[in-house]
Amino acid sequence: MQCGCPVCGAWMGQVMKGLDSRCVCPQCGYFCSACMGTDSVQPKGHYTMPESFAQLVEESEALSAPGVHLPEGENDLDSAMDKAWGYLSAQDRTAAQMESYLYGKGFAPETVEEAVNKLKGYGYIDDGAYASKYVRELSSARHLGRLAMRQKLSARGVEKEAAQAALDAYTEEEEWENALYWAKKLAPTLAGKAEGRALRDRLGQKLAHKGFSFQLARRAAEVALGGGEEWEGEAPQ
Repeated sequence: MQCGCPVCGAWMGQVMKGLDSRCVCPQCGYFCSACMGTDSVQPKGHYTMPESFAQLVEESEALSAPGVHLPEGENDLDSAMDKAWGYLSAQDRTAAQMESYLYGKGFAPETVEEAVNKLKGYGYIDDGAYASKYVRELSSARHLGRLAMRQKLSARGVEKEAAQAALDAYTEEEEWENALYWAKKLAPTLAGKAEGRALRDRLGQKLAHKGFSFQLARRAAEVALGGGEEWEGEAPQ
């Protein structure tokens, strides 16, 4: 479905972000979620513009007034924003990913910077939210350790402070449970290839490749092989 933008009249396009899904105008950046989750299309002017967007509209109207000339590169910015909305429609992106994408499309640095800043202002690029969601996925779906998570966040260009905040929310107990998950899953496949200390070391190496520290990997391997106690209180480091 498509709705008419209540600000400029352009057709709005859906950007799917789970509970934060909404429609965005590719021309002026206005967004709303009035019809999300329904079978209806909201006509132009039927819903109310957010107060946070009012200033942007005023600025847009001022620039379009008679005698006011848009700065050079404005068309480039519009084109960059169109590309950005398309890039965001598939999944969330970090600021660094968006910058790299727009640079790859041939846009000038100043255009890329302005486009990314606009997207941050609209709330469609948020490294903090991205990092938190990504860490939760890496924990619940892939059961990875803290070291692997840090590498993956860095590879996606997540800002350091945002990455650290997300990792701080990943508790020691959660990491221990994930280490034990892999230890118990991998132990049977290695049992026929080694035994004793050699088996424990090989299992520990497998866990280290999943991003767990040496101490945590070794401890989880011992528990999985029946030579250690389950986690109680503070996780081994």
